[in-house]
Amino acid sequence: MQTCKYLADQLHSALLSPDVKAVSMGALDQFSLDVMQCEMFTAQCPVVGFDDATLSITFAHLRQLLDLVMHADWTTYLAERTQQNSKYARVKASDAATLLEKMIEFEKKNSSFFSRSGDRKKLYDTILRQLRTLA
Repeated sequence: MQTCKYLADQLHSALLSPDVKAVSMGALDQFSLDVMQCEMFTAQCPVVGFDDATLSITFAHLRQLLDLVMHADWTTYLAERTQQNSKYARVKASDAATLLEKMIEFEKKNSSFFSRSGDRKKLYDTILRQLRTLA
Protein backbone atom coordinates (compact mmCIF):
# COMPACT_ATOMS: atom_id res chain seq x y z
CA MET A 1 0.00 0.00 0.00
CA GLN A 2 2.79 2.41 0.92
CA THR A 3 4.60 1.65 -2.32
CA CYS A 4 1.50 2.35 -4.40
CA LYS A 5 0.86 5.60 -2.53
CA TYR A 6 4.46 6.63 -3.02
CA LEU A 7 4.35 5.87 -6.74
CA ALA A 8 1.03 7.70 -7.18
CA ASP A 9 2.39 10.73 -5.32
CA GLN A 10 5.57 10.76 -7.40
CA LEU A 11 3.62 10.53 -10.67
CA HIS A 12 1.30 13.30 -9.49
CA SER A 13 4.26 15.49 -8.52
CA ALA A 14 6.01 14.88 -11.84
CA LEU A 15 2.90 15.79 -13.82
CA LEU A 16 2.26 19.01 -11.91
CA SER A 17 5.87 20.00 -11.25
CA PRO A 18 6.66 23.70 -11.74
CA ASP A 19 9.71 22.53 -13.71
CA VAL A 20 7.38 21.20 -16.42
CA LYS A 21 6.20 24.29 -18.27
CA ALA A 22 4.19 22.71 -21.09
CA VAL A 23 2.49 19.36 -21.73
CA SER A 24 1.31 17.97 -25.05
CA MET A 25 -1.68 15.72 -25.54
CA GLY A 26 0.73 13.02 -26.70
CA ALA A 27 2.62 13.26 -23.42
CA LEU A 28 -0.65 12.98 -21.51
CA ASP A 29 -1.61 9.93 -23.58
CA GLN A 30 1.65 8.24 -22.66
CA PHE A 31 1.36 9.29 -19.02
CA SER A 32 -2.16 7.87 -18.98
CA LEU A 33 -0.82 4.57 -20.31
CA ASP A 34 1.75 4.54 -17.50
CA VAL A 35 -0.97 5.11 -14.92
CA MET A 36 -3.03 2.39 -16.58
CA GLN A 37 -0.11 -0.03 -16.12
CA CYS A 38 -0.05 0.83 -12.42
CA GLU A 39 -3.80 0.29 -12.19
CA MET A 40 -3.51 -3.06 -13.95
CA PHE A 41 -0.72 -4.13 -11.59
CA THR A 42 -2.83 -3.29 -8.53
CA ALA A 43 -5.80 -5.19 -9.99
CA GLN A 44 -3.71 -8.28 -10.76
CA CYS A 45 -1.74 -8.38 -7.52
CA PRO A 46 -4.19 -8.42 -4.63
CA VAL A 47 -2.86 -8.07 -1.11
CA VAL A 48 -4.12 -10.37 1.61
CA GLY A 49 -6.26 -8.44 4.08
CA PHE A 50 -7.12 -5.61 1.64
CA ASP A 51 -10.28 -5.18 -0.36
CA ASP A 52 -9.56 -5.87 -4.05
CA ALA A 53 -10.09 -2.21 -5.03
CA THR A 54 -8.01 -0.69 -2.22
CA LEU A 55 -4.72 -0.53 -4.10
CA SER A 56 -6.34 0.73 -7.30
CA ILE A 57 -7.85 3.64 -5.39
CA THR A 58 -4.35 4.99 -4.77
CA PHE A 59 -4.23 5.97 -8.45
CA ALA A 60 -7.82 7.27 -8.66
CA HIS A 61 -6.90 10.94 -8.31
CA LEU A 62 -4.48 10.64 -11.23
CA ARG A 63 -6.94 8.72 -13.39
CA GLN A 64 -9.71 11.24 -12.75
CA LEU A 65 -7.42 14.21 -13.42
CA LEU A 66 -6.16 12.72 -16.66
CA ASP A 67 -9.65 11.76 -17.83
CA LEU A 68 -10.97 15.23 -17.06
CA VAL A 69 -8.27 17.08 -18.93
CA MET A 70 -7.83 14.66 -21.82
CA HIS A 71 -11.57 14.46 -22.51
CA ALA A 72 -12.12 18.17 -21.78
CA ASP A 73 -15.09 17.22 -19.60
CA TRP A 74 -15.16 20.61 -17.89
CA THR A 75 -18.94 20.94 -17.93
CA THR A 76 -19.37 17.75 -15.92
CA TYR A 77 -16.59 18.67 -13.51
CA LEU A 78 -17.96 22.13 -12.81
CA ALA A 79 -21.57 20.96 -12.56
CA GLU A 80 -20.89 17.99 -10.26
CA ARG A 81 -18.04 19.34 -8.15
CA THR A 82 -20.11 19.63 -4.96
CA GLN A 83 -21.63 16.14 -5.23
CA GLN A 84 -20.06 13.31 -3.24
CA ASN A 85 -20.37 10.74 -6.00
CA SER A 86 -19.26 13.00 -8.83
CA LYS A 87 -17.26 11.57 -11.69
CA TYR A 88 -14.24 13.69 -10.72
CA ALA A 89 -14.62 13.74 -6.94
CA ARG A 90 -10.88 13.30 -6.33
CA VAL A 91 -9.73 16.12 -8.63
CA LYS A 92 -8.61 19.34 -6.99
CA ALA A 93 -9.49 22.46 -8.95
CA SER A 94 -5.93 23.75 -8.50
CA ASP A 95 -4.49 20.57 -10.07
CA ALA A 96 -6.89 20.79 -13.01
CA ALA A 97 -5.98 24.46 -13.54
CA THR A 98 -2.26 23.72 -13.40
CA LEU A 99 -2.50 20.93 -15.96
CA LEU A 100 -4.75 22.94 -18.26
CA GLU A 101 -2.27 25.83 -18.12
CA LYS A 102 0.52 23.46 -19.17
CA MET A 103 -1.55 22.23 -22.10
CA ILE A 104 -2.34 25.79 -23.17
CA GLU A 105 1.33 26.69 -22.93
CA PHE A 106 2.24 23.79 -25.20
CA GLU A 107 -0.34 24.88 -27.77
CA LYS A 108 0.90 28.47 -27.63
CA LYS A 109 4.51 27.45 -28.25
CA ASN A 110 3.95 24.72 -30.80
CA SER A 111 1.11 25.76 -33.03
CA SER A 112 -0.77 28.68 -34.38
CA PHE A 113 -4.00 27.17 -33.07
CA PHE A 114 -4.88 30.10 -30.84
CA SER A 115 -4.28 32.59 -33.63
CA ARG A 116 -6.82 30.71 -35.78
CA SER A 117 -9.35 29.95 -33.08
CA GLY A 118 -10.16 32.77 -30.70
CA ASP A 119 -13.18 30.82 -29.46
CA ARG A 120 -11.04 28.03 -28.04
CA LYS A 121 -8.76 30.53 -26.31
CA LYS A 122 -11.79 32.24 -24.78
CA LEU A 123 -13.14 28.87 -23.63
CA TYR A 124 -9.82 27.95 -21.99
CA ASP A 125 -9.62 31.36 -20.33
CA THR A 126 -13.15 30.97 -18.96
CA ILE A 127 -12.45 27.47 -17.64
CA LEU A 128 -9.19 28.61 -16.02
CA ARG A 129 -10.92 31.53 -14.37
CA GLN A 130 -13.59 29.19 -12.94
CA LEU A 131 -10.99 26.68 -11.74
CA ARG A 132 -8.95 29.37 -10.04
CA THR A 133 -12.08 30.66 -8.31
CA LEU A 134 -12.78 27.14 -7.00
CA ALA A 135 -9.19 26.66 -5.90
